[in-house]
Amino acid sequence: MLKAGFGRVDITPNMGVDIPGYYNVRKGAGILDPLYATAVAFDNGEKCAVVCSVDTIGMNQYYCAKARAIIAEKCGIEEGAIILHATHIHTGGFVNGYADSAEEFSTSEYGEWLYVRIADAVKLALNDLAPAKMLHTRGRVEDVAFVRRFRMKDGTVMTNPGWQTDKADHPLGNPDEESQLLILKREGKPEIGIINFQVHPDMVGGEYYTADFPGFVRRTYEKNVPNSLCMYLNGTQG
Repeated sequence: MLKAGFGRVDITPNMGVDIPGYYNVRKGAGILDPLYATAVAFDNGEKCAVVCSVDTIGMNQYYCAKARAIIAEKCGIEEGAIILHATHIHTGGFVNGYADSAEEFSTSEYGEWLYVRIADAVKLALNDLAPAKMLHTRGRVEDVAFVRRFRMKDGTVMTNPGWQTDKADHPLGNPDEESQLLILKREGKPEIGIINFQVHPDMVGGEYYTADFPGFVRRTYEKNVPNSLCMYLNGTQG
């Protein structure tokens, strides 16, 4: 019998933490809405696995390796059964720098704290396990994502040439507008909706922490689907 559990913890940084994602220095000056680490656990009676969605711009392979080790130790599940995902918001705290090797890898004070918070979300999900039935559906979400790489009229290629510029000829490709929804209907507990849609979630900007489009999707789903909890998994889209 399949069981599923849901966990969510607040990971909003303190004021003053660096916000990555732009070419200028930004530090958190306020909060528009909370950032979250969300975990959904699956247990089939023989093995347990967990998916974690984290409101941050990214987590490199070295950060994820350490996070899996910490989660496995604290929660008693295999490292290989832990999937880590970043929603890629541009309005969250700085987690780790770029690194070409494990020796060069370093993380921020916020990133060190985040290890524990992700593990907390996983613990909550494991403690929330209940019998579940799984449903899956696909659809299309049009006119939300767009390709930002353009062939210009002079033959060059440019990314983000400017809104309504008359120098762009055509985009180089088509956006992936397919959406997917996995529904876990549970006995005696809120149903879980896992949404997968690919978009570059940088709609707000500024120096206030916000979960941006992924946060909007989660809130909208939970508002419109009675007694529900929602996880958002972003895909790649340029």
